[in-house]
Amino acid sequence: MSTVIIHDPNGARANALTDWALTHQDILANRQARVLDVRNPSPLRVIITLDDLNQKTNINTIQEERLWVKVVVPELDFDRVHAYIGCCNCGRRTDVPVGKAYTCTNCSQKGSMACPRVTTNCDISDSTGTRSVTMFTSDSETLFRMPAEDIFRIKHTKDDIAIKAATEMVRTKPILVQLGPTVALSKSNALQWCLKKVALEENTEEASEENEENDQAALEASEENDQAALENTAAPKK
Repeated sequence: MSTVIIHDPNGARANALTDWALTHQDILANRQARVLDVRNPSPLRVIITLDDLNQKTNINTIQEERLWVKVVVPELDFDRVHAYIGCCNCGRRTDVPVGKAYTCTNCSQKGSMACPRVTTNCDISDSTGTRSVTMFTSDSETLFRMPAEDIFRIKHTKDDIAIKAATEMVRTKPILVQLGPTVALSKSNALQWCLKKVALEENTEEASEENEENDQAALEASEENDQAALENTAAPKK
């Protein structure tokens, strides 16, 4: 299928659109400015509230938009923290022993390494609201301030002291969470939010300097999160 661009269309619908554009130059200019702001974001992170996020609609949100919120996890349930052995590339579960190389049947990567992986389902909250999110391995490591190996050990040894300490830490120490629309916005004009990445507040400036280097990794993580959002959308709590 090919796309043909008609520069000077004719007909009643084309004329109506032209007339609308001529009388709504301010709306078009604002829309173009917003697109440029989203595609060329400031290195400084602008923090909004969860209530601000809830005010967004499919009309005033674009697919590439990314928004940051400063939140805590007020009531972490470790039963919703899933630690398992999986592929180091795609995260698919495996029975291969930790540290052993193998060919993953899911991503077809030869030399994949079996390693601890973590998926955390939790509710994030600020003073204005609460929202459910899913965090994968790298974001779970940021949330708990420890590597996946330690989370795996704590989970499977049922280390009550470590679990209590982790629960208290995420309850009292804020994190920065970046949210963005799922692909449902561009496919069906339905606005659903999913988690894109997690960062620590004290690393904001350092992370900003590394944004260009991390773009590819962030894109891959976003795609993984978009896929998971089909089953677990970042939804506001009622």
